[in-house]
Amino acid sequence: MAWTCARCGEVLADSFGACWRCGSPAEGLDPGVEPTDAEFAEIGAAEEAAAVRQRNEFNEAVWQYKARAGWFPPAYGRYAQAGAGLHRLAVAYRLYRGRQEMTARPARPDLDRKWTAFAIMLGLTGGFVLSILLMNGWADFLLADGTRFVIVWIGLLVGCVLTGDRAVDAELQAEAEFQVGRGTAS
Repeated sequence: MAWTCARCGEVLADSFGACWRCGSPAEGLDPGVEPTDAEFAEIGAAEEAAAVRQRNEFNEAVWQYKARAGWFPPAYGRYAQAGAGLHRLAVAYRLYRGRQEMTARPARPDLDRKWTAFAIMLGLTGGFVLSILLMNGWADFLLADGTRFVIVWIGLLVGCVLTGDRAVDAELQAEAEFQVGRGTAS
């Protein structure tokens, strides 16, 4: 058996003595009667379930926005995935620059730090390449032992990929959440 809250219209099980949404008592109950611990537990569980359901719906809307925007197209092969990754990098950087120039949007220092880390890794990688090309002593040191050269080079490339991937993913996630939260995700 269920009852409907007279104030908000929520349909509730008859085990509830009050509406979990608005707190109004069931008809025929004295509003001065305090709910039992079990009733408080049921109300808390229902509120928690509603919050989880709302967050899941929001996350699904964010994912749908990303898919509609073309940020995560279906990958058909290694080259398609690489192309999609470069596309995501270009879009995320455009969003980052737009966010920097727009004063109406809230500041995001967390995203700025990720982009700065990515720029530093790109600078280190570029400096490594230039040092090999311009300084013979450094090139002789690194190239004398092939393992040393490979470890440094792979470390720099992995650092660039990881920091770039973190910056891109965070920027795209932030933009999708902003658009969905504003209600403009169509």
